[in-house]
Order: sequence, then C-alpha cells, then structure tokens
Amino acid sequence: MELSPKTWFMPVGASSIAGEVDWLFYFITWMSVAFFVIVTACTVYFLFKYKRKPGEKPGLTIPLHHNTVLEIVWTVIPTILVFFIFIWGFRSFMGLFVIPAGAEEVRVQAAQWSWTFRHNVGGSGNESKSNNLHVPAGRPIKLHLSSSDVLHSLFIPDFRVKMDLVPNRTTSLWFTALEEGEYDLYCTEYCGEKHSRMLARVYVMPEEEYKQWVWDNAKVATGKEIYDTKCSACHSLEAGNSEMAPTWHNLYGRTETLSDGTTIEVLDDYIWESIRYPHLKIVDGFEARARMAPFPKQSLSDEEVENIIGFMKGLSDYKADEASEDPKP
Repeated sequence: MELSPKTWFMPVGASSIAGEVDWLFYFITWMSVAFFVIVTACTVYFLFKYKRKPGEKPGLTIPLHHNTVLEIVWTVIPTILVFFIFIWGFRSFMGLFVIPAGAEEVRVQAAQWSWTFRHNVGGSGNESKSNNLHVPAGRPIKLHLSSSDVLHSLFIPDFRVKMDLVPNRTTSLWFTALEEGEYDLYCTEYCGEKHSRMLARVYVMPEEEYKQWVWDNAKVATGKEIYDTKCSACHSLEAGNSEMAPTWHNLYGRTETLSDGTTIEVLDDYIWESIRYPHLKIVDGFEARARMAPFPKQSLSDEEVENIIGFMKGLSDYKADEASEDPKP
C-alpha cells in the first residue's frame, strides 16, 4: 500500500485505511463543487435571460406547472449518488471497525489531561507504559480505549482514525501504520480547561526495534516519570504554586488542615489513601477544585505509588529522624 499524498485539504495519509477515506472525501468534495458550479451557472443564466428588457411592460409568465422529465432527472440522479456514497461510506466504516486477527494490542487510558499507553508484545507480559504511542510499521494495531474520568476522543490525523473514550466503558480502534516516523495524536473532545495540552506522539518503528523498545522499557516508571505523565497537570513542584491542587514542594511531612477542620500529617498512609480515594480527605480550600480521579491498581501499581512517594520525599526537607520538627514551609 502507498501513502496518500499530502494535499491542501489533508496531511499525508500514513495508514492502510487513509487512502479509502481520502478518496471518499475527495469524491464528495468535488461532486459538491460540480453541483455548485452547475447551480450557480444556471442561476446567472436565468438572471440575464429573464431580466426585463428596457421598455418592456410587466406581464405574466407562461403558466408552466411542471416538467416531468426534469423532475425525474433531478430526483433520480441525486438518489443514485446518495446510495452510492452510503454504500461506499458503509464499506469504509466496516473496514475501520472490523479488526484483523492477530493485531498487536495496546491499552490506552485517558485522564485529565494525559494519555497512558500500555504496550505488550504479543501478550508476552513484558508491558511497557508510556505517555506516547509506539507501534511497529506494517502490522495491524488494536487500541483498547478507556477513560478514568470524563469523555475524551483519540484522533491521529495522519492515520485518519478517531474514536471516543467513554467512562465506565471500553471502546476499540485499529490501524496499520505504513511508514516509519513520528505523528501527532490529539484529544478532540473538550475535556476541561487544559484540554489543549492533552497531546501525544505516535512513534512508528521497525518491528524488531519496537520489540526491543518494549523489552527495554518494561519496567516500573520512576516517580518523576509518573509525575510528568499523570500528576503534573494539577500538582506543581514550585513553592506556593497551588492553583489547581497542593504543590508537592515540601508537601511530604507537612501538616495540612482538611476541609472538615481536622489536621493530618502528609506521610505514606495519607498519600496512599489520597491516590486510591482522592475525595475522602480533601485539603481545606480545594473542595471546589477537587477533580482528581481515583487511581486503582490497574492504572497505577503499588510499586509505582511507592516510587511517587519516594519522589515526593526528595522534594521535601522532612526527615524521618526529625519528625518532631516541622518541615520548612
């Protein structure tokens, strides 16, 4: 299969389905242009043909009620075209959603405002997580799509594929990337104030290189990597920057006042609870901004939570052997 060329309307079509989608798009576009030209030309022609001539007295037009041949023509031709477009479009639609057997499967989790892609070569168990999508060239890829909070939509323009991610439901999408390279991936469903930042890249690579990448990255991410992927949209690392949620700067070991008036020391247990059940104990002043979705084990393992805690400790002046002393503000 060849790539669909880049045009004024479309970027390069770099997937197996792109060519058929583009042909249908251009057929409808140029058919619309043709009918527009015909209708406009007839309108201009009639405008001059039936314009009242200088000195001509107003009169009644010839009382024609209808023209059977003309009415059949303008009914039958559009009907045939509509049925043709429907059949063509339905075949393309089925091609987009009938997934070939043996497709490489990648699980996709969307959350405000980031992507998590879980790659697993042939079900080998060597899973690699990333906030960018990596796929082998020339092989069908099946994406299992889910959302942990609100409605999102995954769109890869160069592949001509798009699918919504619905909370409490799994949807799927497939494609075959034809050429190695980097491609843009967007969320095209408004999902909150930082929707425009919900971006990712698709890296298409040779199959052996893809397998090696999964193997090399099949490890638990560091606390900083998890923060960058899942937490940075709301939590800052800067002192005093608590616009969306409490800053992680000197957070570990700090005593916080909760919305019910009680106080709690931010140590391991509270962090664990806040990650798994973020709405149980909300810090005072953040009630109206408490939008954090729960992170069950499926989306954040116990080892990853431990890495987050380790990263938070590195951002704090708190020391366990100095627990009687308040950490620096």
